[in-house]
Parts: sequence; C-alpha cells; structure tokens
Amino acid sequence: MVTQYFLQNPCCPLLKVNLMAWILAIAPGIFMGSQSIVWAGTISNGEKEISTLSALPFIHNQKQKLEIFLDQTSDFQLSESHEIDRLTVLTPAMIKQWSEDSLDYDNLVADDFIVPEEISSSTNPLETLKPAHSKSPRKIMVGISGNPAASNMLVGTGELGRWLGLPEDSPLRLGGIFMGNISQQISGGNQPGSTDLNGALILGLGIDLEKAVGWKNAFFEVEGLQYNGQPVNLAAGSVQGYNSIEAGPPLNRTELYQLWLNQTFLDDRLSFRVGKLIPSMNFGYVGRPFVTQTDPQLFTSTTGLLYTPVFVGPAMLGFIPGYYNSAFGLYGAWKSWGGPGDNPATPNGWYGQAGIYDGRGAQGVQTGLVWPNFSGPLFKVAEIGGTWTPYADAPEVGWGSVAVGGWRQSGPLTAPGGAFESQTGGMYAYLVQKLGKFRETKDQNGVVGFVQGGWNSSSTALMHSSFGFGLTFIAPFGDRPLDSYGFGFSWARLNANPLAGYGFNSYETMLQFYAQYHLVGNLFIQPVLTVLPTPGVMGATGPSISGTVQLTFPF
Repeated sequence: MVTQYFLQNPCCPLLKVNLMAWILAIAPGIFMGSQSIVWAGTISNGEKEISTLSALPFIHNQKQKLEIFLDQTSDFQLSESHEIDRLTVLTPAMIKQWSEDSLDYDNLVADDFIVPEEISSSTNPLETLKPAHSKSPRKIMVGISGNPAASNMLVGTGELGRWLGLPEDSPLRLGGIFMGNISQQISGGNQPGSTDLNGALILGLGIDLEKAVGWKNAFFEVEGLQYNGQPVNLAAGSVQGYNSIEAGPPLNRTELYQLWLNQTFLDDRLSFRVGKLIPSMNFGYVGRPFVTQTDPQLFTSTTGLLYTPVFVGPAMLGFIPGYYNSAFGLYGAWKSWGGPGDNPATPNGWYGQAGIYDGRGAQGVQTGLVWPNFSGPLFKVAEIGGTWTPYADAPEVGWGSVAVGGWRQSGPLTAPGGAFESQTGGMYAYLVQKLGKFRETKDQNGVVGFVQGGWNSSSTALMHSSFGFGLTFIAPFGDRPLDSYGFGFSWARLNANPLAGYGFNSYETMLQFYAQYHLVGNLFIQPVLTVLPTPGVMGATGPSISGTVQLTFPF
C-alpha cells in the first residue's frame, strides 16, 4: 500500500513524497490509532535549496521506505512510480499539529534526512525550520548484547525518565532493563530434560552534574539489581557458562549493582571513575564496539551471544569482578582521539586503561552483596589497544579494534582440593573487525568477526587458558533492520588437577548459535541453541544440547 501526500509551498518548488510502509504503520485505527503522515518542502540557505522531510507519527521501529519525487535538478535519485491510494494537500496548521505529536523520526530510519526542530505558526511553516541533524549517526538500537547487564555502563535507553515526564534536557537520566530466559536441557549434560528460568531487572539513575550543579564533565550513576534464577549451567555440565544470565549462587539476590562518579579531562581524552564498578565491562570484553562509544544506544554490542566467554574470558573467570558481583575500585583511561578536531563517530587511535578493585571475589566473597574492604586481596588489571574507522564519511564500514591486557590477583587463594597460592596473574587479547556489508545503506548492517584468547599461571583457577571466535550477521535482510544472527565457538583448558578438587574434565568445547529478532519498540526475542561436544563437569554426558529463549527489554 502506498500513501502519497504533498505540500506546495508558495516560495518553493512542488515536492511529492511517497511513503511505502507496512500496513501496521499506515492503516489508521488498526493499531493504537496510528497513521503515517509525511510532509516535505524546501528551504534556501542562501546558496542552494535544501530538501526537508518529516514523517509523523509512526508505530515505533516499523520499517519505512521513503521515495522522493523531485524535478530533474534535484540531488535525490528519482524513483519509479507507484499506485496512489490517497492524495492530500497539507496545510501549515496540519503540519504544526502533527509535528508537535510526532515521534523522533531520526530514530526510525537510517538515511540522511534533515529533521526539523521547530515549526512556527507562520503561514509558511518552513520559514523558521532548523535542521536538527545532517549526516549524523542514526540512533537505531541494533546488535544488542545477549546480556546488557554485563556490557552496558549506563542501563537501558533512558526512556523510563521520559515515561515519568522528565524533559529531554533534564540532568537526570532514568533507565532500566529486564531480561529473562527459559532454558531446556534437550539432551546430555547433568540433568537431561530439565527446565530452568533466569531473569534480572536493573534500574538506574544517572545525573549529569554539569547540567545539575555546574560540575563540568562529571557524571554520577547508581543502579540496583534484582536477580532470580536456577542453576542452568550446572544442568548442562558447563564450566565456561553457556547462559551468562546465571552467574553462580546465591541465585536470588537484591543488590546495589553500580555506584560511581566519572570525571573526564582534556576534551574527554582522560577519564577517571571511582565507586562500585563492573571492570569486566572495560577489560577483555570482546563485545564492545569502540566505534560507537559516543552513542551507546546506536550499536551496543558486536555480538548477541549469550555465553559467558564473550563477557569474561574463561582464564579470568572467578578473578575479575563483573556481573553480578560488581566491586568497589578505581578506574582510569586515556585515549588518543576525541579532541575538538576529531569526529566522535569515527575514532582512530590508541588507548590505555587500568584499574584496581576489591579482589575478595577470588576467595568466594560475594562482592556484589557486601561493602568494600581494600585491606585484603586486590585485583589489578591494565589494557592497551587501538581502534580504527578507515572511512571518515562512512563509520559503519571497516571499523575494528584490538586489545591486549594483563592482570594480577593477590591472595591468599585456595581451591576445594587444597591447592594454595599467594598470588597469581594472567593475560588476554582480542581482535574485532567489521568484515563487510550486505547493502550500501547508512545503518550498521554487515558481518562482524571476533577472535579472543587468554591464559593464566594459577593453580587455583577454574580454567587455565582459552580460545574463541565468532561471527555476527547484523540486519542481513533489508526489511528487518534491527535483527541479528550469529554463532560463537569457545574452547577452554580446565583445571583438572586433583589438588584443585573441582571435578572437571581436562577441557571443554562450546558452540552457540542465536537469532535475535526485534518485536516492537525496544523488545527483542532471542532463541539460542548451545552444543557442548565435551562438557567440562566430570560425569556430564556429551554432547550436551541446550535450547534457550530470551526476552530482552531495555527502557
């Protein structure tokens, strides 16, 4: 179905705009009474005419295709004709009313349109039109993490605040996320036929202290977590953790998840963060796309894999604080890009970061549930790396990052079988690269690959070394721009020493496949299939095959 509207501005050429959309978006009254409205016009900037476009209102995140019909001198490519269902002349009053009720169209499409910020009550509604965006990254949430609680420094999208009436320019940011999944142990493992449920809710309050009290370049964040779950990884016989939502007992917890103050200097090149932190988000996290750190909701993860190794390298598991055992500490980072002359959407350069944290988690202390103690074990970590976006005018093409890091854990450290050490340490590395695109559009569609590895010298660790890789297929189908698909492989050498007493086999291999489908708004559903040809827990039957369905809703 095609709906055509046009606006004839007395001082501008005639513009006709076609909107092709799903019936959901264009049939008035079928869903929430929504109807698609399009208006267009031209303004002059003194040198040339600029085409402007706005679509109002839409059901959020439905697919739209815009085709603009202009004269032969237009910069726009002429499109083929389509049957017209309806032709309506738009008056300035209609445009003004629709613009006041509209959604942010920039969030729905990935093309370079100029969207008006202001429409006056003038007889010529384009007289005071101000372009809000021009060739800027679209704010489409694609490729979301399989566990945003383990990957996103700021929780959710901030929509919670808007639902509660906070204005766009408020210094306060209210966000949250719910994620829940159901897993079935299809065959093998420790408990074939078992069904397990896991879910977490996180709510967060952020304060831009510069807007609130004039404290330049400072931001405060506090978050609370509620988790309820079942031992799904034990059922599969997985040591690495095929389901990252479950991260060990206690499996019912309410905790202060994050509480930190962040301060930046030197045009945001230098930053410090102190408080209750999640260092696994910063160190060794292969899912972090540096290319979009200036807008974390644009593209939140290079993979949607659900398994733990993408969030915490197996050789660091049990040492580095992370989801859901955050820990108090101090973090600092420097990056070579970000100055006044740099495009924040296309970082190119090197970075270094380091942190020191309450390390009692390596002794089995639930640091997410207790107050800090820096007189005992400490976890220290440092990482250097680089990122590249080779095409300044197309940041969605060819970007990548590489990192190498080392860590040190002080003790004393013990294992169930009696193994003991006063301290230990290890190293890790990873590489992420955008490999290609499915089509030439401005969105983040394409194929992303990663490789990761790690090693430690510990006699008490759960795992000694690991290697993994994966591919992510982002929006391979043009009519499903928010979907992604992927697979990952992870191998880990386990601590099978009888003195450690863990009861592990010598190694574990894991394959995981997922499809992440966008449903409506910010709601995603993700079916996952995991195969462990060689489960790590001794006595678990291989191959262990598990199926999971997860709902993720950031807000």
